[in-house]
Order: sequence, then structure tokens, then C-alpha cells
Amino acid sequence: MKKLFFYITAVMIVAAVAFTACKKEDLLAPPSKVSTEDYNVQKKIFIFMEKMEIAKAHDFRTPKGGEEEMLSAEEARWSMEATANYQYADMTGVYNTGRGLQCVENDPITLSISFDDKVSVSDAAAVYADLCTLIEASIAAHSTLQLFAVQISFTRDALTAQLLYAQAKYPETTASYFFDYDWWYTNHGLGLCSGPYKGQGIGRSGETELSTKLLARVPCYYTPNHYLTNVEYKYIQSLYFDLHSRECVAPNKYNLILNELDTLASYLERPTGKMYIWVDEVQFILFNPSDLNSDGRYKTWAMYGIFREKDYQMEYPYRDVQP
Repeated sequence: MKKLFFYITAVMIVAAVAFTACKKEDLLAPPSKVSTEDYNVQKKIFIFMEKMEIAKAHDFRTPKGGEEEMLSAEEARWSMEATANYQYADMTGVYNTGRGLQCVENDPITLSISFDDKVSVSDAAAVYADLCTLIEASIAAHSTLQLFAVQISFTRDALTAQLLYAQAKYPETTASYFFDYDWWYTNHGLGLCSGPYKGQGIGRSGETELSTKLLARVPCYYTPNHYLTNVEYKYIQSLYFDLHSRECVAPNKYNLILNELDTLASYLERPTGKMYIWVDEVQFILFNPSDLNSDGRYKTWAMYGIFREKDYQMEYPYRDVQP
């Protein structure tokens, strides 16, 4: 009986030691579940945020008795854009279908700046503080929409921020191509112009149909808890010159235009390493605006960016402390 008691006791001690070892191993394991690249990007954002707060606490003045840290203009631009997206843009609920995202409204912000190739941290902080105030005012003014991306560009004397809004939900489209009965006027919302449904669809035209069908082809990369960095959007246009305003266009021709816009947006213009995530509404642009029946072509804007996953276990302010 004593042997049995000592045997059970030994087993319990070994189990307790093993359990303690497992718990200790768990504590020492890296807490982050995101990729190393996304972790380092968020770390960079947190460090920038802290620098901005410290500079703001000193009224954006250069600290006494020392040289101030300088940033390159591109580093300041990238940091402001990435931080604004991390702090303000909300991707949650935007992608409710397998479709991509269509911009409902673009609210541009312009600030006067005086940046050369280098900018001090205090100057960058002053500009970013003003930018945050304007972003917050814009979000309040667009309360029924959702800010999903911020894109920032610099010139020597101006900062321009494009604030891109979307609806939290977007209606499904029926197809990503034109059917045999899809004979639409090029523009002006004149509706279907031939076939069994002629005269229907008033308020829609080739522009609206290209928009929804092109959008249906945009791949959906979204997963929850993400934000964007390296945001960019490019102008693309169809290569057709034999389209006229108010022209009745056959579905096979629309499908050729659709394929061309899709190819340009998805492949030919895509910056390396970025994902094609958004397409603006397609518009029919007249070559001669004074002639309402002028030739024209369809154009749109394609947006690109890199999805970053948020690491909610990373503490702010960031401290590089080893366990």
C-alpha cells in the first residue's frame, strides 16, 4: 500500500512539474499571431505615434539643448498615411460579399506644408495633428458611410489626403459580364436600347453596368482586423475610340470593354506586391465636351494597397523588451 501511495505521489509531482513547464513555455512564447512583416509595420506605426505625442506635449517646439530628429519627406508621408489608416480607417463590415469594394465618396483634404527632402519630427507632428483634426471632422460629416482608406501625397508646399468612403453593405450584382439582352446606351442613364427589354432600365446606362460588373470581378482579400498601407490608385481607361455619346452598344462589345478594363486594372497596372482592392465608378468621357454626341471612351480608377493585420496583443507605446 505504501508503494502504491509513493507511486501515485510521484506521478502527481511529475505531472505538476510538466504542467508548470508548459505554462512557463506558453509565457515565453511570442504572443503575436500576425506575420513578422505586419508585426514590424505596426511596431513602426506605434513608434511614430509616440514621437507625435511627445512633440505635441512640447507644443511642437524643438527640444532645448539638442538636435531634433529628422525624417525624410517620404518617411514622414508613409508614416502619416499608415498611421492614419491604422487609427481611423475601418475595414470591418465593408466586404460583405465576395466582391471588391466601390468607393461611394472621396473627400480630399489639403494642408499647406513647407517640407524639403527632410522634415523635423516636431514639424511632422504639427502637420499630423492638423490632419487628424480634419479627418475626425470628415468622419463626423460622413456618419452614414465608412472610411476604409486614407491615401496621402506630398508636394513641397501641400499635403493632400484622399479620404475614401464606402457603404458598410453594397447590393449584390447579378453577373460579371453582359448577357445577350444587355444592349445599353453608352451614357446619360438612357437605359436599355434594344432587345426584349428595350426602354427599361431608365437611370442606368453603359457606365453604371460596367461599374457593377467590373466591381464584381475585383478579388476580395478582406479578413477582419485589417488596415491598409502603401495606398495607391491609378487612372485607367478603355482603348476604344469608336464609341459615341448616347450610342446603342451591343453586349459583345461591352464585354470586350469590360475585359479590357479588368485586365488593365488587375494585371498591367498593378504595383509589385500590392493587391487590387477597389474600382471607382466607370465614366464615359467625351473627347469634345462641347459636343454632347462626341466620341469618347470609358475611364475609371483602380486602387491598390497592402493589407496589414492588426496585432491587438502589441502594447502601446511599443517597448522592445525581451522575455
